[in-house]
Amino acid sequence: MNRIRLGAPWTLLIAVGCVAGTYLPGAGMFGISGGLGSLLLPLTWLKLFTWPFIHADTGHLLGNMMLFLLLSPGLEAKQGWVEYLFCLLLTAVIVGVGHLAFGRSDTALVGASAWVFMMIILATFTAGEVRTISVPTLIVAVLYGWQEIRAAMTPNHVSQFAHLLGGACGLVYGLLGSGHRLPETSGALSHGADRIRPF
Repeated sequence: MNRIRLGAPWTLLIAVGCVAGTYLPGAGMFGISGGLGSLLLPLTWLKLFTWPFIHADTGHLLGNMMLFLLLSPGLEAKQGWVEYLFCLLLTAVIVGVGHLAFGRSDTALVGASAWVFMMIILATFTAGEVRTISVPTLIVAVLYGWQEIRAAMTPNHVSQFAHLLGGACGLVYGLLGSGHRLPETSGALSHGADRIRPF
């Protein structure tokens, strides 16, 4: 008998938080803006964790949530919810501080795009065997990165810097062994080297 199961509870909870952050009155104030000097304000430290939940409009929210809900459950299951949440929160803080340091002080940083790009890169390390990169996923990551670099060359209101910094976080997590809860294979254990697999 077919059943519907909850799946990844933290993924769903975060998605609900993003919906709330987009539509609740006054939620927009929890986007992060200003320079590094704003870190002297206690509210800014809260915003370092809340800004990914805020979205500019429905199109922004849907664009992020489709990829988030596609990638997040697998990462949550393979990493374990504690490690997974740590990666998300650490990415939010790193990207938030990066925006305060190098972004436009008059533009608030909002949206889960940095998380999504982090997940795309991290997925290349957890899609198969331990420390084995899936070529199709790697191609997607390269294309996504190239798209962001091209977009950064034209004036717009999107923070490509935040997207790329999120991807850099995913790369670091992957190289440090995040996602190590995958079933270990004899080949990966016996050779202990990073490899690329075609499928």
